[in-house]
Amino acid sequence: MDSAMDQELYEWFRVDRGRGTRQLLVTGGALVFVGGGLVSGGFLTHQSSTVLSILTLTGASFLAFGLIFTFVGMAVLLAHDEYVAVRADGIVFHSGRADELFLWAEIEQIAADDEGASWSIHRASSAPHVVNAAYAGVTPGELAAHLEQLRLKARIAPLDSTEVGRVAIGLPHKRPGAARF
Repeated sequence: MDSAMDQELYEWFRVDRGRGTRQLLVTGGALVFVGGGLVSGGFLTHQSSTVLSILTLTGASFLAFGLIFTFVGMAVLLAHDEYVAVRADGIVFHSGRADELFLWAEIEQIAADDEGASWSIHRASSAPHVVNAAYAGVTPGELAAHLEQLRLKARIAPLDSTEVGRVAIGLPHKRPGAARF
């Protein structure tokens, strides 16, 4: 199967890692804060050198563990590359180094479940592909409705980047290279 980078990606939606990122940063920040407090508190007390050494060593351990925990955790979170992308010929699910392409011509329907927690791609040739991942900036129902509109447009004529932009009303429009720094 060809790679997602072989063709232009008109838009993409990344898996939402916001909750994990917040938990990681809060935990790591708390460890660093407590460690720094223990180190400085040890020097502000008039305790014996044993207590001072224990507080300082404990605080330095918290500091070091908090920094290592946060940096390694962020590297792991950022290394996890997973998204769904729209191309002219279909929808690509990218996970790690693997791409799975669903051609517009093979897709019969894209629909959200009744609870709104997941959505699925229905094809005549196989069982439905159920997607449980939460994507940043869009609910599963909104994403399913958006992709269904694109599928219907693709049935009429090949998609191009201007068509995708017209359908994306109400959704954050994400195109490669669109962000300016």
